[in-house]
Amino acid sequence: MGKSQFSHLLAKKTGAIHVDIGKVALDEGFTLGKDPLRQTKIADIEKISTWIGKSIRESRKDVIVDGHYASAIVPKELVRLAIVLRCEPSELLKRLRRKKFPKRKALENVAAEILDSCLIDTMQSFGRRKVCEIDTTGKALNLIVSEALTLLGRKSCRCVGKVNWLDKLNATGQLDKLMAFMSSTNKR
Repeated sequence: MGKSQFSHLLAKKTGAIHVDIGKVALDEGFTLGKDPLRQTKIADIEKISTWIGKSIRESRKDVIVDGHYASAIVPKELVRLAIVLRCEPSELLKRLRRKKFPKRKALENVAAEILDSCLIDTMQSFGRRKVCEIDTTGKALNLIVSEALTLLGRKSCRCVGKVNWLDKLNATGQLDKLMAFMSSTNKR
């Protein structure tokens, strides 16, 4: 289960429009070149932000924006709720390997998940009251979407801070193993 599958199904269930930032960047030519280290295109944040802002303002429907850097793209005043999907780091690494992510990119994603990077960026961009996190670990897509629909129905009481991978991994002894694996893989 990935962000795009989740966002697409949530949009379908709510009658919203689904916008995949990565697809917009590629389809509209909003890229600045290629990052050879990560084997990905470099997005032109400014152009995408302008496009997204205009699209949301002109839309007669709600818009669900999907992408790990959405917090850098979507204007704060246009956000009602930001949902950050979380995944236990070992499971995330398995998912990314199955998707054939380059090793460096996969490990950066896992490190970002452990350190709450997307959650922190999202809270800094939109404020804590507009942000929720959902732990997707071991859950079916329909259950995750159901949780999101419940969150969308709430008027207040957003929920962040429920997920703490550092403490969990450290308590189970997995943090040292994961860090050793990441360190050995980076040296190759």
